[in-house]
Amino acid sequence: MESVYGLRGIPSAGLNELDAKVLFKTTLQKFRGRFVTIPYDVLLHMLGNSFEYYLSNGRAILRGVLDMMDAVKHHRFESRLRFNQLNDVLEQRVLTDELKSIGIREWYPQKQDVGRPIFFEKLRNGQFLLQSYQVLLGSFLIVLGSLAARRQSEIIDLDPTSCLEPRINPYLESSADTLYCLQYSARKTGSRTKHFILSIGITLPLAKMLWDMMEFRRECEARELVTSKARLLLSIDHRKVLPCKLEVHAYNSVLDTVCDFFQSPTVVIDEIEKRYYLRQHQLRRISVLIFYHSSGGNIEAARHLLGHADLEQVYIYLTENVPGALLESVKAEVITDCIYSGDEGLEGFEWLKQRIMEKYDSKDFTARTLGEIEKSYEPLAKRGLKNMSVSFSDVVNQENCFDEVWGLIKTHKIDLTPEFFVVGTDDGMPETRFSLIIKIMDL
Repeated sequence: MESVYGLRGIPSAGLNELDAKVLFKTTLQKFRGRFVTIPYDVLLHMLGNSFEYYLSNGRAILRGVLDMMDAVKHHRFESRLRFNQLNDVLEQRVLTDELKSIGIREWYPQKQDVGRPIFFEKLRNGQFLLQSYQVLLGSFLIVLGSLAARRQSEIIDLDPTSCLEPRINPYLESSADTLYCLQYSARKTGSRTKHFILSIGITLPLAKMLWDMMEFRRECEARELVTSKARLLLSIDHRKVLPCKLEVHAYNSVLDTVCDFFQSPTVVIDEIEKRYYLRQHQLRRISVLIFYHSSGGNIEAARHLLGHADLEQVYIYLTENVPGALLESVKAEVITDCIYSGDEGLEGFEWLKQRIMEKYDSKDFTARTLGEIEKSYEPLAKRGLKNMSVSFSDVVNQENCFDEVWGLIKTHKIDLTPEFFVVGTDDGMPETRFSLIIKIMDL
């Protein structure tokens, strides 16, 4: 230790005292459930407005921003760039009737106006070209983030030449029936330095939006505004009027701008009205939840959409924001159905069944109609050993069983959880599977 670190000025005594517990305490932890799942009406409001805005204004704004960056690059300013000079360039060399019809009059707002009511009024009137580009980019991210359900880092890192497959212009009439895919570098796959390249199907309108962004990026490189190493999505430096890499902060900032522009729904918290400001993780989760439930609860399909290799992580992803009472009742229903169907493959089944039978002083129970029960009693009734009148009070009905199971779950005496394990398939590849088990806590 001393020979490696001591010579470099690092005291080895301090390093010897480090262990996992110490590092864990000093590390900023991210807790599950730190993102609230957005309500469906919030998603629909933002998704519908984003589509409409992009289709109405997208290509005009992209052309305007390209012309503005190119005009500033070749304009000879008498002094360093100032607010009024940029507005002069915009008015003289960039502003078209199409841009004027959107409402654009200035390049960006004055610093003292940002955050004030006058700023939001001008923003929603489409007065600033830079903010209109941010709204456009935010609209694209809302649509892409919702429909493709990718991680934020996967979207930031989209390749400008290969993100759309096949690489055919979707605006062509011959492309109307073409099936397009989004190709991306999947996080949490491969190694730290090289990820697997995966693809996921996308709609034709989304393919057109993606094509527009690819054309915008290609034109930026052709005008020598960016290098060949630049990613697909670009932020714009408002002072230099040059494209730059879309970092996480800028990504979240354009989402904030588009939420302000479309006035996303609000919620009252502690008697204070607050707006929903969306994040990509929320868009990704709600789209996967909608897909999962519409597919009949196909967890493998959800895993493929999420791009997760670990099935256990998919389970956590789908359930971490389900209300506790709802999740408990679903677990109780699954256990009750297994008991009445005689499915003994559920681990812990016999212990629970025995407990319920002891409570109701029964030797066994199964799901039968009253008619079936009366028919089984018929031989005894003919011999006068049993009355043929049978009611629900004479049997342990399924509702009682459900209540008993739910009570045990709510008091944390039992729980139903998946147990994940890896098996080898016929082709020699590992595959994650799971079985449900009843966990019995200390009683």
